Parts: sequence; C-alpha cells; structure tokens
Amino acid sequence: MADTLDRIHPSLRSLAIPIDELHEDPRNANRHDARGLSALAADFLEFGQRKNVVVRREGMIMEAGNGTLAALRDAGWTHLAGIICDDDEQRAAAYAIADNQTARLSAWDPDQLRDNLAAAMDEYGDVFGEMWTGDELAEILAGKAAELADALEAEGDASTDPSNMVYAVVVEFDDEHGQASLLEELEHRGMRCRLMMC
Repeated sequence: MADTLDRIHPSLRSLAIPIDELHEDPRNANRHDARGLSALAADFLEFGQRKNVVVRREGMIMEAGNGTLAALRDAGWTHLAGIICDDDEQRAAAYAIADNQTARLSAWDPDQLRDNLAAAMDEYGDVFGEMWTGDELAEILAGKAAELADALEAEGDASTDPSNMVYAVVVEFDDEHGQASLLEELEHRGMRCRLMMC
C-alpha cells in the first residue's frame, strides 16, 4: 500500500494517524451507502484531505469521519489527519449527532450552485458525477436544483420508513390513447396508478 501522507494538506500532516489504528464507531447513527462512499472517495482523491476527522482517544474510534474512514480505507489510503479527543462515550456520541445534524441543516442556493457547477464541470465533471447522477446534474444545470433538492429530501424521508416506499415503472407513449388504455388495464388488475405528463 503506497503511503498517502502526501495527499494530506501540508498544514494537517502533523495530525496524521495511520488508518490501521482507526476504527469506525459501531454505534454511529449516520449511515453511508455505496453512492455516498464513492462520492467521498472521489472528493479526497481529487482534492486530498483538507479538513481533519475527529477521533475518540479511547479505542481510537471515529467521532466525525466514519464515512471518510470507510471510503479512504477502501481506496487504499494509509493515513488520515485527525484531532484526538478525550471524550467519554456519551459525549462522543453527542458530538457525532451534532456534527452530522448541523451539516443537514444547510441548503444549496440553487442559482449559485448552478453557476458554480457550470463553471467547474469541464475540469471536475468526473468528481461531480460521483456526487450526483447525470440526470440530477442536468436538472441542476437547467435551473431546477430547488425542485431536485425537495425530491431527494422526500426520497430520503420515504427511505427511512419502508411503508412509505413507492415502486414505479415509467412507460413512455407517443399519445394519450395508449396511456389511457394501459392505465385502464392496470387498474383492472388492482394496481394503484396515476397519470403523468413530462
């Protein structure tokens, strides 16, 4: 495994900790799916580490940066810059909750996000492609970031409660007659349906 100390910003290198000494918090309430881990890895591989993680000294358990640790371990990193705190288990858990929730309370300015992304897409499109799907990027660049954010937030809310999940198939028609015919057939089969026009 190649040494990745050079991927840590010079001002943080004195805080570098071997990744093998760090452990994810088994009680971490913030979950990271494959897409989130890929986005984290893409961020760090492009820009390097520019802010520290936070580690509880007892057990060298992550307080902030569990996803970063998982993503960069998989990417073959050897070190992470981190601040080590002497928190007890309760304070560490409370800090982790506060750190994750304060990040969630921010929101994009849709117009500024569109302008910034448009200016950076040529050089950093591959990185952004790990953070948004192609369709999501197209919506943002078309000025629909606010609607996309609302849809993703609603999707996130639904995903926490399986009873709220809706599974859908989109079928495209050349005219409304084919759409109406299929709708009638599916409703006859007892399926919940609704008409959409895009």
